[in-house]
Amino acid sequence: MLQKYLLLRGSIFYFRWRVPVDLRSIIGSTELVKSLRTTDRLYASVRAGHFLCCSKNSLLILRSGGELRRVFINSYNIKTL
Repeated sequence: MLQKYLLLRGSIFYFRWRVPVDLRSIIGSTELVKSLRTTDRLYASVRAGHFLCCSKNSLLILRSGGELRRVFINSYNIKTL
């Protein structure tokens, strides 16, 4: 399931997530792409799962009127798991 969120550029895996249509105008983008900083597919899948969870939680906060800056700074500035 997580394979659809993985993008391979060169030898590095990235998390790629399409922003839902109703939030594109708020976020200002159609997709989010974040380096997973690994060449290992299994480790990339684990990290992608974490980013997917953060993305879905951010959606819930945004749709309930939460603040965009707080949501995405907390969700996407993850350095280690």
